[in-house]
Amino acid sequence: MTHSCSGQSVSHMECGAACLARGVPLAIATDDGVLYFPADGNQRLKSLLNASVRASGPVVEKHDPMELKMPAGDKNQMVVRVEGGYKQITIQTLERILAVKRRPA
Repeated sequence: MTHSCSGQSVSHMECGAACLARGVPLAIATDDGVLYFPADGNQRLKSLLNASVRASGPVVEKHDPMELKMPAGDKNQMVVRVEGGYKQITIQTLERILAVKRRPA
């Protein structure tokens, strides 16, 4: 499977950097909002944070919920739970691509 992602808004860039610094798993988001979490964690994606990418590799549908935890301040923790399962990709190829501007419909 091949998937592309674009996370170019300023708020998305700041959030992605904060999550990466706290060890939260990065994901590849398709234009239609599907998330693919790399099997190797952030190893290959961290150098492409907020870039539009094309990735290929086998995808496995995980059916257990995923819980993402990260510290929020000194004493608090933020928890995001992905219900209903998620998709995990074992990245075989990964490349940066130029973002394509969409035209309004």
